[in-house]
Amino acid sequence: TSVQISILPYSLNDEYDDGLYASFWLDRFWQLKNWQFNAALGLTYRSAEIIDHYYGIPKGQEIEGLD
Repeated sequence: TSVQISILPYSLNDEYDDGLYASFWLDRFWQLKNWQFNAALGLTYRSAEIIDHYYGIPKGQEIEGLD
């Protein structure tokens, strides 16, 4: 079994400096005779500043009439 926890509250990038990234992953492996089974479960959080940086429309390129 392995557990990974990441929390990144600070970035050197000025465009999303106030952003927050966090993740939690849990992995488990089982051996049953010649069979190996594994399962993974994970959660990831990205704040609005990070989402806007990667998927948002840059300022000045907005489409008029859409709010």
